[in-house]
Amino acid sequence: MKAKPQKIFTRSGEILVEGTAATLKAFVEAIVRDGRSLAGADLANRDLAGLNLDGVDFDGADLEDADLRGSSMRYGSLAGACLKGALCQGMNAERARFHNVVLGRTERGATRFDGARLAFSEFDGAQLDGAIFDDAGLSRASFAFSSGKRTSFKRARLRDTMFTSAKLINPDLSEADLRASTRLSPEQQPDRTAGAMVIQGRYAKAMMDETGTPAFQRDHRWSRASHVAAWTAARSTPIRTMS
Repeated sequence: MKAKPQKIFTRSGEILVEGTAATLKAFVEAIVRDGRSLAGADLANRDLAGLNLDGVDFDGADLEDADLRGSSMRYGSLAGACLKGALCQGMNAERARFHNVVLGRTERGATRFDGARLAFSEFDGAQLDGAIFDDAGLSRASFAFSSGKRTSFKRARLRDTMFTSAKLINPDLSEADLRASTRLSPEQQPDRTAGAMVIQGRYAKAMMDETGTPAFQRDHRWSRASHVAAWTAARSTPIRTMS
């Protein structure tokens, strides 16, 4: 395919970088390969699926509704980027930094990381509302100081993952693995949820340590107690019949 002029703009509409490539998709990959920054780029709604973007600088970029499925962004930085509605299924972003990233829903749907490889990644301070991490590999990742409502981690691998001071409302951790990978005694296990607030999560068949995830365990016990109390109240309520 013949090369043609390509431009990438900033979120404020200024030209960030320009050059020639067969497609904008190929141009983005070439920029990253050359080690140039795409911080603040406006790539909303763009097809970036399957690209090698290892080490990319997407700090502050607009990637709303972008297609990043199957792309590789190992060691990349997306601090402060907008990933609302982005499709990130199957992505390899191990050791990437997602500090203060904004995830969430758009008219097209939620941010999706289904099956993504995110070990050692950092989502510190991220907004996680409605994001989907089902079946994702998140071992030794960090969600410190993150917050989110209805974030889904179903069947996710969350071994040694940190949730320090996180605030999660209605998270779904069904069948998730939150255990520690080291064989330490319960007394030696660090509290990976220190300062975290977790409210009304789902924990069906979730695997947790005795001491490593107390915030999740407290919420799990409270949720079960609430369900039992509601069931008991329903059973004890007399049925009124009309005379």
